[in-house]
Amino acid sequence: MRLPGLFGIRAISIALVLLYHVGATALAPGLIEHRMRGVNIFFVLSGFLITYILCREEDKRGSISLKAFYLKRALRIIPPLLPYLAALMILTGLGIVAVKFSDIMYCLLFVRNVFPVPNFSGSAQTDHLWTLAVEEQFYLLWPLLLILLRTNRARLKFAIALLLFSPIWHIICFRMAGGPQYVNHVRFDLTYDAILMGCCLALMRQEPRLLAYLRNPWLQGRWFPAAALAGLVAVLYVGRLERVTYVITALFINYAVEHEGGLLNYKPVMWLGKISYSLYIWQQLFCWGFSNHWLGRFPQNLIASLAVGYLSFLFIEQPFTRLRQRVRFTPAAAGPAKQFPAGEPVPDAASALASGD
Repeated sequence: MRLPGLFGIRAISIALVLLYHVGATALAPGLIEHRMRGVNIFFVLSGFLITYILCREEDKRGSISLKAFYLKRALRIIPPLLPYLAALMILTGLGIVAVKFSDIMYCLLFVRNVFPVPNFSGSAQTDHLWTLAVEEQFYLLWPLLLILLRTNRARLKFAIALLLFSPIWHIICFRMAGGPQYVNHVRFDLTYDAILMGCCLALMRQEPRLLAYLRNPWLQGRWFPAAALAGLVAVLYVGRLERVTYVITALFINYAVEHEGGLLNYKPVMWLGKISYSLYIWQQLFCWGFSNHWLGRFPQNLIASLAVGYLSFLFIEQPFTRLRQRVRFTPAAAGPAKQFPAGEPVPDAASALASGD
């Protein structure tokens, strides 16, 4: 069973990314500032979906299979990424772009958020892949943490503690470095909180009492999506309130998974959400790092991004999605099956991965 509305939220996120990149090149440099990016929406959604899948796997089978999780994760992330990096190497050889081989290796090793330093001093066409690095670093640790903290309440308490510690850690790092301008802002320890907010939502929905609050009519009314979207755009525009966007996004996701219809499930919106990963990878070439070329100008850059993103989804993502669904669960020590909260869907882990992250 697929969770409703999540493709729609992915569509909103990729639309904000495109709005920033296309707007910065087509309208006027600096007109749409960096705070309009939708990356943090991706992060919150990713944390929710991955944690939801892992908890449901544990509920269904009694344990979490690290082998199956990491293999599915690799089959999800790596296949669409490799053709993009190969294309960059070919274009560099032709003299069309200038991408360092070291940057390609940093992307393959998922350390593009660390190297090169300072931020974004490498190839513009690989700058955006810092987000993949942050996610993969997070998911190397998060499943292990879920296994070590065996109860849902212990996991939730620990996650909330990490969330509360995050702004304190930011202040410590900034002061130790002599100011924010000297800090690598995309380090894992300075960016994990958006993903963790989504994780907290998934863990909260595992608790019947908290789930009852999350299903409150005030959070599930028809007006809520419009209010959440308006609040999200307003906060993004104001800036300096990134953590508020995490909360709004989490509440938006909480609404989306409870409702089958509406704009989030509109077919064109879902289509954009489905291709969002491939689109996110390829748009950087056309909408950001290719601006001196005819194909890098608006509207050609947007059309090219959508076309190549869709082809990547069709011929790379979909075949590997089917392959992911064939990955077998490797049982750990069996434990008692948990009871699902009333009315909560129980999807197969493979199909849930296919529908989202």
